[in-house]
Amino acid sequence: MIWPTKVMWRELERSTKISFIVVILLYTGMAMIGWFKPGASWKDAQVFAWASSHYELGLDVTRGFNLSAEGIESGVQMGDCEVYVMAPPLYHLFLSGVYALGAQSWQALRIGPFIYGLIYLYASLALAVKYLKGQARSWLLLFTLSPMILIFSAWNDQLAITLGFAVLAYLCVTNYLETAETKWLAWAGVIYLLGFWNSYIILSILPCVFVHLLLHPGLSRRQRISGISVFFGFVLAGALVSAVHIAQLPGSLQWFVDRIAYRFSNREADTNGGGSISLVSFFIREAGRYVTHFSPISILLAVAALGEVILRWVRERGQAARQPQGLQTVGTGALLLVFLSWGLPSQAGIQVAYIHPIMMYYSTVFLAFGSVLGLQWLADKIKQPGTRMLVVRLTVLVFLVFSLTRSVFNLTGGSLSAIVTGVPEKPAKTFSLDELRQYTCRNWR
Repeated sequence: MIWPTKVMWRELERSTKISFIVVILLYTGMAMIGWFKPGASWKDAQVFAWASSHYELGLDVTRGFNLSAEGIESGVQMGDCEVYVMAPPLYHLFLSGVYALGAQSWQALRIGPFIYGLIYLYASLALAVKYLKGQARSWLLLFTLSPMILIFSAWNDQLAITLGFAVLAYLCVTNYLETAETKWLAWAGVIYLLGFWNSYIILSILPCVFVHLLLHPGLSRRQRISGISVFFGFVLAGALVSAVHIAQLPGSLQWFVDRIAYRFSNREADTNGGGSISLVSFFIREAGRYVTHFSPISILLAVAALGEVILRWVRERGQAARQPQGLQTVGTGALLLVFLSWGLPSQAGIQVAYIHPIMMYYSTVFLAFGSVLGLQWLADKIKQPGTRMLVVRLTVLVFLVFSLTRSVFNLTGGSLSAIVTGVPEKPAKTFSLDELRQYTCRNWR
């Protein structure tokens, strides 16, 4: 069964099955390029220090904190080590197991984001099965293979690992909207907590969860209150556990809050407050990154789909004024707006988004799902069946060719967004094994 739907694998169309297998194979092939890319990156150095500390020192010493020697932008001290409190512990505890099984190799840790990426691909299959029909299911699976997904398939950053949890949790929420069965909110809460303790960025999905529970016309007042209370209980539990854990270290909560404020400012890095990021420069860089990390085709199709959804909503509002029918909150158009909202909070952090392209990651679902709706809209405009099929196949093919070639270019050292925008990316530094070990707290007791 393709959980959390009721559809069985054997019931899927042959084209959907083939597309899913092809997507897994292509994703694995791209990840392998990243796995064997020579030289450890800055993120490799970070996760090597954090994962190795859990294994070498043990949880009785690390207490679940990400420990490193000085120099990994941590800000909080624990004995002779620095602690990075912005990253919750679960992902790096998982990587400590990979570290142990992988002969203490920093390169083995690159399999972490790949495994979490497989969760996202499965979640995309579940999304396609629940909300799309026929060929559109295959289109969504293929459109998930954006350069954003492929480039970061072996990039060890906790910001890029929770998208699968987010989609699965939201599908469980929509199951509750359709059935009013509390078990679905319990499942959503558990999956949300797994994502939250891997990366706090999953907080991006919360506004629309609560808006959905509040406004969905299919729920009674009691069911709305019950649903909001149950899910809020999971959210509150996750926040309290994290806060209590972080508060064990003096000054860590204040550093956490100050760090968030800094990331949402427009201050340049390493300027001690003496410089600011130009909004013009920010929007130019972000526009170039979106086009090159998701492809021009996805951008155009998703924008077309968004425009169609808004126009349809305006028309339906006019009809509802004459014949009130209630709000439609679980259709494909409503979901597109939900997915759009996921990417907005991370882009509001001007400082961090300007520096790190990975902050666009939560826009992935909107652009993949929007590409499908946009392609459906385009196909409906073409009356000739033969021409329609040619346009659809050519669009998907050009997207895949762009995505695969652009990803290989990046994974082998190129930067297309820097070429497009004229704004050079920060040069990537690589580390030797001896340099990696200098960042670890392996000998600290």
